[in-house]
Amino acid sequence: MIATLFWRVTQLGGALLSIAIILGWFQDFHLAFDSLSHFRLIFCLFLTIPALILLLGHRWRSGGTFFAIVAISVLLTWPYLPQTGTQPSVALSKRDVTLRVVQMNLRFNNPTPQKAVLAIRSGNPDIILLQEVTAKTQSALAALSNTHPYHISCQSRSWGSVGILSRYPFAKKYATGMCSHTWFCQRDR
Repeated sequence: MIATLFWRVTQLGGALLSIAIILGWFQDFHLAFDSLSHFRLIFCLFLTIPALILLLGHRWRSGGTFFAIVAISVLLTWPYLPQTGTQPSVALSKRDVTLRVVQMNLRFNNPTPQKAVLAIRSGNPDIILLQEVTAKTQSALAALSNTHPYHISCQSRSWGSVGILSRYPFAKKYATGMCSHTWFCQRDR
């Protein structure tokens, strides 16, 4: 009775980890799946435990399946890991441009967005990434439009949204479709 329960719990745990790993591969379809993809290697590490237990208990089918999921996931993820040596090295010359990026949460009910504008300008950024842009903090985008003429602002009807401001034009493939279809997207230039 206890042995049967142990094997079922082990298989259930392995199945849940397998589902999390597999759903992580569908990261482009839903934000929750994208969140799972960030933990792919951790899930793989934990999945090896029930896989080993099941293989040692002569449960070849489920243990082998779990190991196959781990192996395939690690092999597909390996080229994107830092320090794996498979990424192309880029030699930078002195003529290469250095971009300054400022990221800031404007706070949806910020009573003084002018202070945020001053802080942003002090960093002399080329690209500005803003969160919680609302009607109250929209003046910050307007105040920066003279130095950063290219911007995308995704306005939601709730307490905040995002804004991207740039001194440089956006690539055409990124200039459209950046916001969720439930938001109103405004693109300038």
